[in-house]
Amino acid sequence: MRDCRLERISELEKDEKLFDSVALMNELGALYYAENRVQESLNLFYRVLKNDPTNVSANGYVQLIRGVLDFVNKEMLNP
Repeated sequence: MRDCRLERISELEKDEKLFDSVALMNELGALYYAENRVQESLNLFYRVLKNDPTNVSANGYVQLIRGVLDFVNKEMLNP
């Protein structure tokens, strides 16, 4: 499964149409998230939202990631 994700990430990163397609950016963002590449995932979802502010998938991932980061940061400050 992981090998398939890594292979698909590689394909998408090389795709010249990546940044012209909200669907491809969402797919790559989700794959980054699955591979724990959180910052790359978040950056890509923000790019999706710049093009399509109402995108449900990107908004969902941004809320999820920000929620996790907020929780982790609070835990680090209050052990």
